[in-house]
Amino acid sequence: MVRKLYKMAPVLVNNIEQKDPWGFRGLLMFYMNTDSNLFLSAPTDSSYPLYEAKMFWHFDHRWATLQDGGKDPTDADKENPRMVVNPRYWINKEHVERRLDNWKRKWIMCYRAITNATNERSIIVSVLPRSGVGNNAPVLLSRVANNKLLSCLIANFNSIVFDYIARIKIGGVNLNIFIVEQLPVLSPDQYYPANIDFIAPRVLELVYTAYDLKPFAEDMEYHGDPYRWDEQRRTLLRAELDAYYARLYGLNRKQLRYILDPADLTPRELENILDPWEEVADPLDSAGYDARRAASDFPGETFRVLKDKEIRQYGEYRTRRLILEAWDRLEDVEVGNPDGNPSQRAAVSQKQETILVPQPKSESRPVAVQTQLPATAKPPLPATPPAKTVKGIDPPAGQPTLTDFGLYKCEVCGKMVMGFEKANHEQEKHGGKLVEWKKMR
Repeated sequence: MVRKLYKMAPVLVNNIEQKDPWGFRGLLMFYMNTDSNLFLSAPTDSSYPLYEAKMFWHFDHRWATLQDGGKDPTDADKENPRMVVNPRYWINKEHVERRLDNWKRKWIMCYRAITNATNERSIIVSVLPRSGVGNNAPVLLSRVANNKLLSCLIANFNSIVFDYIARIKIGGVNLNIFIVEQLPVLSPDQYYPANIDFIAPRVLELVYTAYDLKPFAEDMEYHGDPYRWDEQRRTLLRAELDAYYARLYGLNRKQLRYILDPADLTPRELENILDPWEEVADPLDSAGYDARRAASDFPGETFRVLKDKEIRQYGEYRTRRLILEAWDRLEDVEVGNPDGNPSQRAAVSQKQETILVPQPKSESRPVAVQTQLPATAKPPLPATPPAKTVKGIDPPAGQPTLTDFGLYKCEVCGKMVMGFEKANHEQEKHGGKLVEWKKMR
């Protein structure tokens, strides 16, 4: 499966073939030891805060403060769009500008360099206000001019599929830049306009929750107030991005289930992870999932720390459920064509439902959409009010385009393939000759 993921997306920087579609450069801006003589203990009119890796999380630049007695912001604190976190140090702007060189945006992208394959999550990327950053949070620079495309890069890094790939490559506690460069990242030319229209508004809403990131919002063509910090809505948005990127990487549902928890798959399903066939009819049946987990003797694991934490906190592996529910909502919706095969276009199913994300407007804030986590038969979340219906979204004419995720049998050779792989199969196995197909499901 990892080989498949590397076929679906190129490495971020291919030094052998001299390919670098994102124009990527990783920057260690300030070393916390050898550059400490530049640090200030109090802010001045000509200084920036000095961020450290422990201060941010996925799509959240206000994760932790290093002052005020070490009390981290609560969700209630983050509902105040003027609240900022305080660093240990500040640094003169001139030093930052010299290090950032040609990066003219008033915001930066960073990731946590201290991690582990056994952590809750291994890849943590966030957007920060233009500032100084310690070497434990390398800065991600790109020559791509399109800011909405850069938001897709951020979403790609934060997706659970990408995290799974990184866990296999990380050998210690340091996520060095050279490791990041060798991970499979979807290139800019693999995004259709419809993909960007789906991803960018969600990234914008997740990132822009405070006024200090207003420059990011403006670069994303949004000039309204920050989005309200709503943890339940943010969880849904992230689940949809996770499911969307699973499809962008060409995964089927069984493979996504494996990434979320290998114990979810039956022994017969594990016999061939590339075969989309599933023995389990309803992976979202909680009793069935619990029974499969209890019976599994599979030696591998993926996100055990995350799973155990959520089972303690919510009574269920919530991330798994929400991503699989989002996957089902995206059924029949094309999310891209990473392998370069011709798209299979069709009409958007009227059953499609996703969380409605208003598109950015030029001078006004989009109307807020009230959503709660979908009600299920699984243990309720603590203090969760009755679930409201998630609004469906009817895409404008012409978007999104569709990929056929059905299972087909070639009438010539009998091979079973996904719908979007039919053209590639005809080219490789039958010399480009059109063949008859039988749809299995």
